[in-house]
Amino acid sequence: MGREALLETIVEGVRNPDLHVRLGNNFIFFREESFHYIARLYLEGQGGESSSREELKESESELIEMCLGGLHYLVEGANCLSGRFLSIKTTEHKTLSARLPVTDSQPIPCRDYLHPKDPFFRNNRAIELYPSPNYVARIKIGRKEYLVSIKTFESFMIQARASRRTRKFFHTRLSAQRKCLQTLTTLLKSLMHVRAREYCPRIIEREYGYSSKTKLPWYFQITNEGVVTKVLYDSSYKPVRRSEIRRY
Repeated sequence: MGREALLETIVEGVRNPDLHVRLGNNFIFFREESFHYIARLYLEGQGGESSSREELKESESELIEMCLGGLHYLVEGANCLSGRFLSIKTTEHKTLSARLPVTDSQPIPCRDYLHPKDPFFRNNRAIELYPSPNYVARIKIGRKEYLVSIKTFESFMIQARASRRTRKFFHTRLSAQRKCLQTLTTLLKSLMHVRAREYCPRIIEREYGYSSKTKLPWYFQITNEGVVTKVLYDSSYKPVRRSEIRRY
């Protein structure tokens, strides 16, 4: 994907640019929901009117690779956008400013922040962000509800990002806090109570201990009210094979 051709696509091809892009002081911001649309316009501009699904996916990946620093928020008053940005030159800014909506905001890395109005969770009824000052999320799974404190979530992120097995299992680098919350939600969906004969780390109170049904050694301490008070990735734990279990 050529840089000049991409900028030409933005200026000439994008309809209703305020729905898709923002122009900052030294960057152009692409809304996350618009990656596919912009990639398709780019291919059409290069003569690919009937692009295959694979070509569209490749073009979208190239657009993402051209941008810097992963996912970012762009906060405009009470409105929060998510996406990626591309650095631009002063001469390019002058040309683009005549056609694109301009913003005074600066991108905020999603790695360091989970915005209360993250658009990804806007229509997600299962996850409520920041239901109270001390909690990062209320997660509804079936008839159950879990409250995750800010402290517990921070502990989970540190452990999950450090776990190569977890990143590989979920096919993600867990770079954005949003992705970490999605991963935590998936693990909570696969919980089972730790039974008397099963292994449980010492810091987890067995009475309130839960483990994941996945092949990952994640353990949770959850109160009867659904508050997730502790989370632990026990990398030292190795599942016991059936052949190694002693019968009594």
